[in-house]
Amino acid sequence: MAFIRIAAVATLLASASAVFAQGAPDPAEMAAVDAAYGKACATRVSPELCGCVIGVASVHLATPAERQVFYEYMMGEVSQAKARRATFSPEQASAFNVALQKADVMLRDRCDAIKQKDAAARPVESPKAP
Repeated sequence: MAFIRIAAVATLLASASAVFAQGAPDPAEMAAVDAAYGKACATRVSPELCGCVIGVASVHLATPAERQVFYEYMMGEVSQAKARRATFSPEQASAFNVALQKADVMLRDRCDAIKQKDAAARPVESPKAP
């Protein structure tokens, strides 16, 4: 009797892990999205701030598509982010909204100090004469 239970649990775990494996994001694709953002971001702000944003994304955003939308918002590409976000299924959109709220809190907690330090270190441009 115990053997049957063990076999049933093992079968259930094997089938569940196969299902999860099918839905798991490709680590190489995730890394490519992160690297592309890091490269674009570093042209505007410090690599430290870019790394902080990537760290937040790696904690809260589960798919390459979600990260791409998040990074587009971060870069100010709002119309592009909205267009990509519109392709999400209702379930994915709901999960993304929750993840985005959590990421926003984490950005404030972890990255705002870096952002302020960067702003203070940047030279102020003087207005150009006409």
